[in-house]
Amino acid sequence: MDIKVYTFEEMLSAEFPKLVEVRDGEVGFPGRNYWIELKRIKGYHDLLAWVHHLAGKAWIDGEAISQFIEAVCAQKGWKIYGGG
Repeated sequence: MDIKVYTFEEMLSAEFPKLVEVRDGEVGFPGRNYWIELKRIKGYHDLLAWVHHLAGKAWIDGEAISQFIEAVCAQKGWKIYGGG
């Protein structure tokens, strides 16, 4: 069994796999065939409710939640940091 050793620079430049996609007015997790209509997320409170809902799924992890938040905010033109 070979073990890959990464340099610090390689670790910093590593990219996570794309777990979330936006298409046809929906945001979702194509690997799970789980989609949410973007029009159902009207404000930050809706986004928070969806994050809470998704957090209860056995298949979700922190990176998927992060990508979900980033994708929704990008589509809505919302800032993640520094207010709306």
